[in-house]
Amino acid sequence: MALAHLPASRQTQEQAIDLRFHMSNALFSLGEFGRILQILREAAPIAEAMDDRRQEGRVASLMTEYLWMIGDNDRAAISGQRALSLANVLGDFALQARTQCFLGQTYHSLGDYPLALDVLRRTMASLEGALLSKRLGMPFFPAVFSRLWTVFGLAELGAFAEARTRAAEAVRIAEEVAHPFSRVAASVGVGQLALGTMDYARALPQLEQGLTLCRFWHFPIWLPWITSLVGSLYAGSGRLAEAIPLLEEAVERATAMRLMAWQALRVARLSEAYLRVSRREEALAHAVQAPATLPRPPGTGARSVCLAPPRRDCGAARAPRCRAG
Repeated sequence: MALAHLPASRQTQEQAIDLRFHMSNALFSLGEFGRILQILREAAPIAEAMDDRRQEGRVASLMTEYLWMIGDNDRAAISGQRALSLANVLGDFALQARTQCFLGQTYHSLGDYPLALDVLRRTMASLEGALLSKRLGMPFFPAVFSRLWTVFGLAELGAFAEARTRAAEAVRIAEEVAHPFSRVAASVGVGQLALGTMDYARALPQLEQGLTLCRFWHFPIWLPWITSLVGSLYAGSGRLAEAIPLLEEAVERATAMRLMAWQALRVARLSEAYLRVSRREEALAHAVQAPATLPRPPGTGARSVCLAPPRRDCGAARAPRCRAG
């Protein structure tokens, strides 16, 4: 970087960190986790050398999201708690909001839905009025992000009425700010909720629009999520010929970018679809693979588990359905 050739000063150090954080947002959208880690490794010693608690909090907050993406939920929680503690001491609202978003999804992935919802609801409550349309240094709007993960948590607890309300709010906010990345995020919430309510017909247009936006604007980070959801809704609607290529794409893309968050769920969805078209060997191979992609082994505290509810159309043999962090 050009800043490396300038005389060392506090101003150039601040600029160096700011530049790296701007880069991290773009790299997050692209799913470039390796390069994000490199940025964190460069930013951390600069923040320490400055003895700047705010910058240290920014590094810890971004590290929370990075660790969650690669499936290291325990360390993500520790990093997020440190970042939030620093944000609270400093009274840094933007850092608080960002970190609470990241902690909410981390607690969700650890299976602590009540704690996740508590953190996310506090975030939503703090983002009212003009703050609904502020990004606060995130690649998408925290008002949308917090509602997205609130929908996930409520759906897990069967609180579908409130989940519908939050999903509709996320869609409305994303459309009002005219932000494609956030619109894709909101559509993911709609799709995840539809899997719980089995309201496929109502959700599919919104989700298909999200997939179109995702491909048009080139958001690789969202493709494993949204292709898996569209594929699952197609499968649930009996459109298996359309479902399987999307479910395969979801697994392949996540594997390529080393995205471990919810990978067990993507693999299990593909396994189930294979089983429904009598591709039993492939179904079994993926069913065996799904638990291996969990962020941490079952029985170590996380409630990421593979479940196998009865299906009327699959007979006695069925692939597992995973609830994966």
